[in-house]
Amino acid sequence: MASNDSSQQQQNGNGGHNANDKQLANDNNDKTYMDDDDDKTPETSPSDSNSLSMDDPNTYGKGNTKNSSDHKNGNDKNNKNDDSKQNDAQNQQKKPPQTEVDKIIAKLRSLKRSVNRGCINIASEAVEKICLQTRSIFHSESALLEIDAPMKIVGDIHGQYFDLLRLFELGGYPNEVDSRYIFLGDYVDRGSHSLEVILLLFCYKIKYRNDFYLLRGNHECGSINRIYGFFDECKRRYPDGGIRLWKTFTDVFNYLPVAAIIDEKIFCMHGGLSPQIMKRQSLQQIANIKRPTDVPDRGLLCDLLWADPDPYIDTWGPNDRGVSYTFGAAVLNQFLNVHDMDLICRAHQVVEDGYEFFGSRTLVTIFSAPNYCNSTSSC
Repeated sequence: MASNDSSQQQQNGNGGHNANDKQLANDNNDKTYMDDDDDKTPETSPSDSNSLSMDDPNTYGKGNTKNSSDHKNGNDKNNKNDDSKQNDAQNQQKKPPQTEVDKIIAKLRSLKRSVNRGCINIASEAVEKICLQTRSIFHSESALLEIDAPMKIVGDIHGQYFDLLRLFELGGYPNEVDSRYIFLGDYVDRGSHSLEVILLLFCYKIKYRNDFYLLRGNHECGSINRIYGFFDECKRRYPDGGIRLWKTFTDVFNYLPVAAIIDEKIFCMHGGLSPQIMKRQSLQQIANIKRPTDVPDRGLLCDLLWADPDPYIDTWGPNDRGVSYTFGAAVLNQFLNVHDMDLICRAHQVVEDGYEFFGSRTLVTIFSAPNYCNSTSSC
């Protein structure tokens, strides 16, 4: 178990963050902003159904049958080649021109671990353009998404880019039929390819905005990813403008939706439940969250990104992370009954098999970063 956090946090499968981390993060984040402002039609062949037989000597005269046949076959081949070229030209005209997003997606999907340490080289100007396009889409969406099934649900990725590609290879890329996705947050930090992960997800969001959804995780927050790897990755990969690029990503994260309802029966978020959404009509409070916003230390948004289920309690309890609450099966059942739902899908905790049920299979935790921090436990 590779861990730098407390043993109690490891036992609960937590991501290893506490109130001290959050305070340290805020202090460091303030310092960063003060000190680092210097950055910046199939082929067709000719029909011969009405032609006379090539072998009929009465047609061409005795002794000329073979030469006439060869001559016609040559014409047929020429006609076929002409038709082929014409069809190819028509297909090229029908095919839409490749956009900058398409080019970046192709470049990302062609990455190999053995080449340049699996890192992509994209100009910071192109990255900022992708961020601005994605931010505009998030801003147009509600903080509480209402989407239709079928939907493939993905948990934490944490910068593990090649595991993300393998996930798409198994589940289908977003351009394929019946490959609609919702991701539950925590795209950056811990792993070494957070930039590749977030860029590919942003590009797919731009290209398939109505079939590809991203929710906010607790690591999509400047005060957290300032400490746990994303900030350092941006600085290392973009020496001349990494800090400014990190601030651009942080700005986009502040617009991310925070929860989703699938077919009115499945409630999705990154963390867990909040005491503020236990009554009828209370889910409207999520939709009313004003964005852009940072993640506060307490309250509804904090709970949706930080809370955890606890099998040893029935109601509410303190969270070992030092942030938000834990909740038991009684709270879970009350929420589902009040809002007439069947299932909660959340992420946020390491689970050994990639998913784990809770509360008589009415809640499932999904974690999609295998061998997280080189172990099956938290770190």
